[in-house]
Amino acid sequence: MSALVRKFTAGDLLTRLRRVYLALVAVVCLTTGLQLEFGRGGRVELRVLAGVGVIVLLAVLVRAHRRGGFHPATIAIDAVLFILVGLALGDATRALGLIYPVLFVRSSYGSARGLLVTLAGYVSSLAVGYAISGGALEVVWPTFLGQLPIMITEASVGHLLARALTRQASLESELRQSESRFRSLVQNSSDVIMVVSPTGEIRFHTPSVERLLGYAPDALVGARLEDYLHPDDRAAALSCVTDTAAGGDCTGGEWRILHRDGMWLHVDVLSSGMLNDPTIRGLVLTMRNVTERKALERRLTHEALHDPLTDLPNRALLQRRLAGALARTDSTGLAVLFVDLDDFKVVNDTLGHAAGDQLIIAVGRRLRDALREEDLAARLGGDEFAVLVENVTSPAEAEAVAARLTTELQRPFTIAGRQVFAHASIGVAVGIPGEVTPDELLHKADVAMYGAKGHGKARFETYDPVQNASVERRAWAETDLARAFGAGELFLEYQPVVGLEDGGIVGAEALVRWRHPQRGIIPPLDFIPAAEQSGLIVPIGQWILLEACRQARVWQDSAPADQQCSISVNVSAKQLLHPDLVAHIQVALAESGIDPRTLAVEVTETVLQHDAAAVARRLDEIKALGVRIALDDFGSGYTSLGYLRRFPVDLLKIDRSFIKGIGENEQDRALASAMLGLGKSLRVRTVAEGIETPAQAALLHAMGCELAQGYYFGKPMSGNAITAMVAGRLVPLAVTA
Repeated sequence: MSALVRKFTAGDLLTRLRRVYLALVAVVCLTTGLQLEFGRGGRVELRVLAGVGVIVLLAVLVRAHRRGGFHPATIAIDAVLFILVGLALGDATRALGLIYPVLFVRSSYGSARGLLVTLAGYVSSLAVGYAISGGALEVVWPTFLGQLPIMITEASVGHLLARALTRQASLESELRQSESRFRSLVQNSSDVIMVVSPTGEIRFHTPSVERLLGYAPDALVGARLEDYLHPDDRAAALSCVTDTAAGGDCTGGEWRILHRDGMWLHVDVLSSGMLNDPTIRGLVLTMRNVTERKALERRLTHEALHDPLTDLPNRALLQRRLAGALARTDSTGLAVLFVDLDDFKVVNDTLGHAAGDQLIIAVGRRLRDALREEDLAARLGGDEFAVLVENVTSPAEAEAVAARLTTELQRPFTIAGRQVFAHASIGVAVGIPGEVTPDELLHKADVAMYGAKGHGKARFETYDPVQNASVERRAWAETDLARAFGAGELFLEYQPVVGLEDGGIVGAEALVRWRHPQRGIIPPLDFIPAAEQSGLIVPIGQWILLEACRQARVWQDSAPADQQCSISVNVSAKQLLHPDLVAHIQVALAESGIDPRTLAVEVTETVLQHDAAAVARRLDEIKALGVRIALDDFGSGYTSLGYLRRFPVDLLKIDRSFIKGIGENEQDRALASAMLGLGKSLRVRTVAEGIETPAQAALLHAMGCELAQGYYFGKPMSGNAITAMVAGRLVPLAVTA
C-alpha cells in the first residue's frame, strides 16, 4: 500500500506539479520585469535574462532523477520551488527578487558604477557583457549558491572585467585630459579670473595674476580688492561688486588696478554673480589688460586735438576750450589773440621749408612760454596762431598780453645756424560769456589782425566794429576769393596810356576786377590784399599775364603797322619772388606771340625793399627775356638813387599824389619837374599817372613828360573798346600845350 502511495505521489502528483511549475517559471522568467523605487529619487533596475532560470531548474531536476528514485533532496527542492512559484504568483516583488538568476543593479546616484549579481549557475558571456556594457564594474558570486553548477569560466569573466576596466580607464583618461586642458588654458590665459566675496575679499585668483599684475600665485588670496583699486575707480568698482552680489545688472567696466611695481594698469572687467553655485559661492571677475589700448586711445585723441608740428593745441581743441569758457555762468571776460607771422613766406622761399618749419616750432614755443599756465596757445595752421586768455577784466589786460607777445616775437630766432627776425601782426578781441559765440570771437580777432597788418605789421590792434569795417570786407574777400577765381568771376579792364605829343594810344595797363554775383563789381584794392595774404595772388597773377598778353596780340593785329601798342601788368612782391614767375612770363609770351618789348612788368617801390639782392636777380632774369621793367607809384615810397641804378628800370611812373596839385601847388610842380629830370638823367621814359584835367596834361607835356594815363584820357575799359580805338586811330582827347 505504502509503495503504491509512494509511486502515485512520485509518478503522478509530483510529475504533474513539476510540469506546472516549469511552465509557470518559464512564463514568469520570459515575461515579467520589475523596477523597485527607493527614497530620494534612487532607483534599482532589475532586468531578466530570459530562459536562464528554466535551464538551471531543468538541470537540477534531471540530475536528481538520474540518481534514481525520489531522493529527499529532490522533494525538498520541489517544495522550495513550489513556494517560489506561489510567491511569484502572489507577491511578485519578493518572488522575482529571489527567482531572477541575474540582477543588474544600477543606481542613478553618483558615478556610473554598477553591480552584476549572479544568482544562477549558467551565465552566458553575452549576458555578462550586456550587464557590464550597461555600467556594471563588479561581479559578485554569492556564497549561498556555491553548490549550484557553475558553467561560466573565470577566464571569460576576467576577460569581460578587463574590457570593462579598460573602458573605465579610457573614460578616466579622457576626463584627466579634459581637466588638464582646462587647467592649462586657465594657467596660461592672459586674463585673470578672480573670485571675490560679496564683501570684497579675494578668495581665489588664477596664476595668470603673476603675468598681469606681477604678484605671486595666491599672493592676493585673502586681501581686500579695494586695496588694489585706483582711488578714482574704487567707489564705482565696489558698487558694481555690491550690485552683482545683490542680483543687480552690473557687468563690470574699466578699472585701474595696482601692479606690483606701483604702476596702474587699465583692465576691462567682466563681473558674474555665482553666489548660488556651491563650488564658488562668490563673484567671478574676469580681468583683461587694456593698458596698451588705452594708451593708443590717448595718443589718437592727443593727435586729433594737437598740431603735429608744434604739438600745440589745434583749432578743434581751441574751440572746445573757448566754448567751455564762454559757457560759464559768471561774468568774467576772456580774450582771443589772433597771431599771424608777417612775411613768413619770404623765410620759406629764401631758407627753405625745413627752416620755415623750425621757425614755426620756435614761435610756438615762445608763445607758450610767454603765457600763464591757465592760458592756451594754439596753432591754427600755416603761420597762424591763436591765444586764449581767460579771466580778463578789461581790454587793457588783453592788450598787455598782446604787447608782451609782440615784444617776444621781435627777438631774433636762431634757425639753421642763422639769425632770423620774425614779427607778427596780432588781433585782439574781448568777449563775455553769454554775449558772444566762439566763432564770433575768433572772427573778431581775425578781423583785428588784418587791421594790424594793414597798418604797418609788427603790431597789435583791438577789434572795433566801426574802424574794422573795411578789414571785415577784406577778410570776407579772402574766404570767397578762391571760389570766385574758380568760377571765372575775375575779369580784366584796361586803362589807356597815351603819348602827350599827339594823344594817341601807345598801350594800356591791365587792371583786374571782380564781378561778384551779389556785391557787384569789386575794385582790386578790396581783394588784392586778400589774394596776397592767402597766396592766391600767384595763380591769379599767372592768369592775368596770359589774358593781358592775349589781348595785346589782338590790339597789335588790329593796329596800323606804324602804331605801337604795348601792355603793362602789375606784379606783387609775392609774385616777383615766386620761383615760377619767369616761366609764367615765358609761357604768356609764347602763347600770345607778342614781342617781349611790348610787355612791361610793373613793380612798386616797396617791392624793391623786401630783399634787394633777390629782387635784383629776378628783375635781371625778366629783363633778359626782352621784357621792360616799370617802377610804379614812383615817389610814394623811399627809393634812393642807388636803388634806381641797381635795378634795370625802363619806365618811371610818377605817383598821382604829385600830379593832383601840379597846377596850383608850386612845390608839387617842382617835385614833378625833378622826377622828370631824373628820368632823363637815367635815360628812362616817364609816365604821369592820375591826370584828370586838360591843364595837368598840358603842363606835363610842357615839362617834357612823354606818356600819361588818367581819367582825362579814359577810365578803365574793356579790351574790345581799346581794340576799336587802336583800329580807328582814335585819339581820346587832344593835348594842347
